[in-house]
Amino acid sequence: MNVSVIIPVWGVEKYIERCARSLFEQSMDSIEFIFVDDCTPDRSIDILKEVIKDYPARRDNIKILHHDKNKGLPEARQTGIRNAVGDYIIHCDSDDWVDKELYEEMYRMAIKDNLDVVVCQMKETDGNVIYDITLFPDADRQHITNNISDWLNEGSLCNKMFRKTIYKDDIMTPVGAMAEDKCLVLQLIYYCKRIGLVTDYNYYIWKNPSSIIRLRTEERIFKNFKEGIENFKIIASFYKKHDALNNQSEEAFFKLKYILRDNLRPLIGNSKYYKIWMSTFPELNRAVLFNKRLPLKQRIRCSLIKYRLFPFPFTRN
Repeated sequence: MNVSVIIPVWGVEKYIERCARSLFEQSMDSIEFIFVDDCTPDRSIDILKEVIKDYPARRDNIKILHHDKNKGLPEARQTGIRNAVGDYIIHCDSDDWVDKELYEEMYRMAIKDNLDVVVCQMKETDGNVIYDITLFPDADRQHITNNISDWLNEGSLCNKMFRKTIYKDDIMTPVGAMAEDKCLVLQLIYYCKRIGLVTDYNYYIWKNPSSIIRLRTEERIFKNFKEGIENFKIIASFYKKHDALNNQSEEAFFKLKYILRDNLRPLIGNSKYYKIWMSTFPELNRAVLFNKRLPLKQRIRCSLIKYRLFPFPFTRN
């Protein structure tokens, strides 16, 4: 098998058909599809099985794996990776979709140029407007590390087709959903020497408007914050173990720490969360106005928060 596509499934009964059809209609033949049912509470798997009936030629190359309990997105992806037999692995979120020629073109480039990873163009849509996601400016490992850390692109697994052998034993599994893509990508990229870009075909991210409301609860915001910090610690530990930190990566990680800590900002009107914010990566607070590692706007905002002058959306106490 040339390519394995890993698709975690949880709570996507409204979108799984669109995703699955875009996958089964790929122009490439030698491709397997691994759907991982993470104990989805809805009809997602039933709908998927109905769609599969329309593609009899694909049936032998489709796996539906089931977790006995909900384990979360990172573990669902790990289940797919362990069961993949393709020479290259790529991930697809089950509410997204892809151009029909995408995987064939990515694999063609990978084989032609003997690449460790191929990156494709991404677009994001809420159903009304389609936005382009910024691609890396150069097919270079350091540029990719810098840009993921700067948040200039999604740092997503879903637009990166990695050679299977890049998944080394020492790569650590992320925790939770916040920044888990970046955590895994930044480890995989370390092992990639040859990188290529595909710009003519796209991966489409579905931006569900209703999910924004769900994320704006105190519990969810704090959970995302903690997960992001834990995933950064995994990244930092991996790079330290491999003695891979240099001036560029340290600067990129400094900015990433700021962005991940900023997930807590909606709550820091509360004294408890303000103290947590101040004690998380405290090096960010030192002479922040004069720290040119961060853009001026971020330095000003960080300074205002430090002295509790920034407007807070939650009640202060």
